[in-house]
Amino acid sequence: MSARSVNKHRQILAAMFAYACRDDTHALAVNPVRGTSKRREMPAAVLDFYEPEETEALARAAAAGAHRGSPGYGIDADEFEWRGWEDRQDAELYRFAAYTGMRLGELLALRWGDVDLNARRVIVHRAVSANIEGPTKSWQARALPLADPAASALARLADRGDYTSRDDYVFCSRLGRRLDPSAVRRRYKRARDAAACDRCAFTRCDMQRARWSLARPAPTSSRRSSGTRGSARPSATCTRSRARRTWRSSTEHSPAPTGQRLYRPRNGDRRPAQTCENDDMTSVKKQTATLDQDGPLSIPTDIREAAHLKEGDTVLVEAANGGVVIRPIDADQAWFWTPEWQEGEREADADRAAGRTLHFKSTEDFLAHLESIAPSSNGD
Repeated sequence: MSARSVNKHRQILAAMFAYACRDDTHALAVNPVRGTSKRREMPAAVLDFYEPEETEALARAAAAGAHRGSPGYGIDADEFEWRGWEDRQDAELYRFAAYTGMRLGELLALRWGDVDLNARRVIVHRAVSANIEGPTKSWQARALPLADPAASALARLADRGDYTSRDDYVFCSRLGRRLDPSAVRRRYKRARDAAACDRCAFTRCDMQRARWSLARPAPTSSRRSSGTRGSARPSATCTRSRARRTWRSSTEHSPAPTGQRLYRPRNGDRRPAQTCENDDMTSVKKQTATLDQDGPLSIPTDIREAAHLKEGDTVLVEAANGGVVIRPIDADQAWFWTPEWQEGEREADADRAAGRTLHFKSTEDFLAHLESIAPSSNGD
């Protein structure tokens, strides 16, 4: 255990025993932690971050598909176009992350209703953690001003012609669904390696340092010296008040691609002919499988490994556009696909279609209605 971790545990224990020493609690005679000494901590590591040209190199590598494991031989034109769709979205995701410093979970939960391009601002109040969408890590919403490159990235994303309603995700899959954070990280690492930008991981601190680097005027001293940013702590280098003074100076760092439509126009069915939301699966060659007489289908080993499937996993099998789509289901969401729950979903859909619904003006009205129909405590 590091010295810093030991000191944190010591601080918590000291507070616990200090509480126990109070006369109105347990009245302990002495706090045993006071007799211990703090560990000497190592100085903070040297900060590192992406410069504007490195961010653009990363985005170009993603847009060119350099992160994919195979050159794409043998795929049809439609699949080739969808891969380009995904690659260009990844490029905008990296630009937006670098210029805003948002956490990955916050990026994946961002919806168009949270974006105000006219005011150059996004409201961050949701995040994805353990594949569950909920409040942010601090349980607080914040308004985040947009630098020119971040606003330009969102403007290009808004031009895709679909999945741009208030409830749609800004960064989404081919089907408009939320992206898988593990797949996003894998694609980022491959694009980072392809662009020879191997210093930063896709973490909150790295994106915050990149945001400060990209939004500030160029320092006169070395970029690896934390003195130009006023503190060796990442959280202190990216405070909102300091960053706001330099947002407008970032106009020079906006080499956005022009003359190219980011997304393919789509008419009719919103669902593509082939669905493959996990990037690892798109890099595996297509293979054939044989359907047994009684119905079981054996999935080839390479496909199972790419999709991270193992024996006993639950998958969703769906007939779509004349084909069959098999998608893994997270263990914490398997309850939704049980026969009992799906039966309830079908009943709810039938009720909505038949108009058997109630509408309430407020939460209080809804709770009052539940209390009025709830059985009384005496069993009546």
